[in-house]
Amino acid sequence: MNNQSDSFDKAYFENSDNHFEIAKTIVAFSNTNGGLIYIGVNQKQKVKGVIPKNVIDDLKLIQLNFIKGIVSLNLEEVLESNKYYFKLSVIKTDKPGVLAIEEKTNKFNAYIVVENQIIPAPMLLQYAWKYKEDNGNPPLTLTSEEESILNLISENPKLTITQLHKKSNLSINQIEYITVRLINWNFIRLTTTLEASFLERV
Repeated sequence: MNNQSDSFDKAYFENSDNHFEIAKTIVAFSNTNGGLIYIGVNQKQKVKGVIPKNVIDDLKLIQLNFIKGIVSLNLEEVLESNKYYFKLSVIKTDKPGVLAIEEKTNKFNAYIVVENQIIPAPMLLQYAWKYKEDNGNPPLTLTSEEESILNLISENPKLTITQLHKKSNLSINQIEYITVRLINWNFIRLTTTLEASFLERV
């Protein structure tokens, strides 16, 4: 099996019957930087083979019932040593916030890829996506307030929103608004403390 560049995120599934895990992977790749999903290939990248019709049926079911939002996919059927496998290319969406449904809880969640791991998207990031969708991209010009918050975060990335509020003359609502704008511009990385502080206010 010929792999593409290591710059792509990749995932391997021996078959297509694990609907939620495949949906979660599609969502995470779509919300982050795109990626490649191999179906009919094990974790050691050995081709195990699948029945093409079953994979196509499963992928239709996954897209219809397990994913909320628009995803862009390219499916390629490959025959190698008399075995079929599929290469599913997931294109990065221009409208992040795609969701996958968790079968156990029956709830939709957003997922992203962080350091090669698929994790639930932090609430603050989902808020940023929603803000971006409702208001469009803010202009790439930092106000003095935004510069001061960015400087504080640069000095101590683990500052919570409450701590930022205490160290500045800005209200909690202003801090939330500014951090969302800075996240949209990729000036700051999310931290668990920042997320936890925001969750307290939701």
